[in-house]
Amino acid sequence: MDDKIKTEMEIQNELEQLTIEFRRESTITNSQTKKDKLKFIKNKAKNLSMRSMPLKGSNLYTEIVGLQYDVDQSLKEETNKSRKRHFDLER
Repeated sequence: MDDKIKTEMEIQNELEQLTIEFRRESTITNSQTKKDKLKFIKNKAKNLSMRSMPLKGSNLYTEIVGLQYDVDQSLKEETNKSRKRHFDLER
């Protein structure tokens, strides 16, 4: 099997696993645990995007970048919720 195809398949499998992990994080109720998990997924997605740089422009690369964006948005939302809870507690 061609190395490029093998690498692409490995990246595709890792992307699927990260996507599953990302979907599971929505069931976590503890804010700090959720943020930690999101940061972990974000770092893994970043590493995956670096490895898939030769595939830039492909659908696979676009999916990876999309996952990174979704994780960033969830992380921002969770951070904002934490800040709001903290602010509400101070009142």
